[in-house]
Amino acid sequence: MFTFCREWYRELDKRRALEDELAAKGKKPGPGHPQPSLSRALMRVFFWQNVVLSVLNVVCFASIAVEPVFHGMLIKHFRENEGRKVQDREDALLFATYIVCTQFLTILMIQHGCRQCFFMGMRMRVACCTLIYRKVS
Repeated sequence: MFTFCREWYRELDKRRALEDELAAKGKKPGPGHPQPSLSRALMRVFFWQNVVLSVLNVVCFASIAVEPVFHGMLIKHFRENEGRKVQDREDALLFATYIVCTQFLTILMIQHGCRQCFFMGMRMRVACCTLIYRKVS
């Protein structure tokens, strides 16, 4: 939260420095000059958390995309092998293990990703409310 305030004040300091520089030249800042941006400050503070959540989502979607391939391998195994051997049974167990592992990975990633998104959203709301409270009082 304090990091966000520091980033916001950095945005304001940039604007004040620009105003001071232009005032020394006898000019006023126009619409082409950068304004303090809340979204830039939020992005600087929460950028790496967004990167981590994005990687988490990519892993989750990759495991969801790979799961039908394992289902197809398992179905193909039972369709082609009428006279089952010991090695074929181990292959079937291996495919079933892959399916269980991808399901488990997907469940963990979705649960962890949703929880982290909620936490990050809560931190952003608290940071913005703190900023508003400091401006009002």
